[in-house]
Amino acid sequence: MSRHDTKHSKKMRGMLNLPPAALLPQRLNALWGDPAWPQGDDAALQGELDALSKGVSSVNLIATLLKAYQVAPGSGADTARSS
Repeated sequence: MSRHDTKHSKKMRGMLNLPPAALLPQRLNALWGDPAWPQGDDAALQGELDALSKGVSSVNLIATLLKAYQVAPGSGADTARSS
């Protein structure tokens, strides 16, 4: 093993290898928590959502979006359950 490979192996040892779907809820919360985000133009919003969902299957993306909608304050879903 070369010296470069050893450095790389040590560096990678401490990193977690999480799938993109595992980080999706936190990334969505950060995006939706930005008050300026809804005022962006459609192309910019679509680009941010595309980047956010990169590497995530459509099944995981839709499931995560629906769960996030259900727990979002003021979404309508939270008030429908309480009545």
